[in-house]
Amino acid sequence: LDKADANVVSRLTGEAKFLRALMYFNLVRCFGGVPIVDHVPVPSSAADTEMTLTRKSKEDVYKFIEKDLLAAIEVLPEKSGYAISDLGRATKGAAHALLAKVYLYQGNWKGVKDQCVAVTGYNLVPDYATIWREVGADSVESIFEIRGYGGNPSQGIEGYMVSQGARGTSGWGWGFNTPTASLSNSYEARDVRKDATIIFAGETMWDGRVVSALVANPRYNEKAYVSNTMETFNGDWETTKNIRVLRYAEVLLMQAEAANESGSGDVTGPLNRVRNRAGLINTTATGQVELRAAIRAERRHELAFEHDRWFDIVRTGQAKSVMAADGKTFVEGKHELFPIPQKFITQANGKAVQNPGYN
Repeated sequence: LDKADANVVSRLTGEAKFLRALMYFNLVRCFGGVPIVDHVPVPSSAADTEMTLTRKSKEDVYKFIEKDLLAAIEVLPEKSGYAISDLGRATKGAAHALLAKVYLYQGNWKGVKDQCVAVTGYNLVPDYATIWREVGADSVESIFEIRGYGGNPSQGIEGYMVSQGARGTSGWGWGFNTPTASLSNSYEARDVRKDATIIFAGETMWDGRVVSALVANPRYNEKAYVSNTMETFNGDWETTKNIRVLRYAEVLLMQAEAANESGSGDVTGPLNRVRNRAGLINTTATGQVELRAAIRAERRHELAFEHDRWFDIVRTGQAKSVMAADGKTFVEGKHELFPIPQKFITQANGKAVQNPGYN
């Protein structure tokens, strides 16, 4: 290999480690400890079979994720270091932001603060509503997105828009993942995020589309919406809709939470930047307990429908009360984790056991 080739291999290895870390982060949040597969297994190898079937501890999985991200940070370029043709690849900033989130879930507040400070070159976009539109892809706020391409042939995020679209009369989708009345009613007055997040039956949307008052549900997820008149739309269910995975606004909220929980650092500065962009005045909360509630409310409103709410209420111990408020049951000691698929438990033959409460 010449030096140029070696640099490419190093960068690609860093990108792969970032993606592996992201996948394992989702796995550990869903299932707790899982097998750690750190190389391509050889089917004839008994040791490799053991590796793929043996559940490691949650702590071991987090250490594995951290090791991958620290290695990725060493070799990945910043977002500005990529050519336009490489837009969307994992970056140093993405690795720092994900590592901050990994530390957040473990209550490592110093780690969160250190990693957030290292996320540089990003900012909040002025208009919150544009973040999820086609024009908002790869914005100055975007740290990492899952790519979608809805051309011909389609290579989009299959069904993402259609499955969450308004259902019924004059609708355009299946009506999954609908906003609750609780979420709708929880926004402060003048919070621009409410209308940018929720499609209301009977409203006229930003592209002029009139949502029938007769659709099946009063509310739908606007962050999944794709305009069939003002955005790339191939007339099918795959579209040019990138899924936003990491945004700079979340980095600010992680900074605020880590400062508040550790009792050290600027809490209200980053929190108010997020609030002000949403059209709200600075927080009036004071003291650790009030600020904790304020930060949790901001995460709920800023990150609604960005695939973190469930994990947020579990990690902060709110799940039982939040679910009860919506008429649902959360069994503590069980529902923090999903059940391990029975097919895997059977195949593991004693090397892995089911999560508590699912036997």
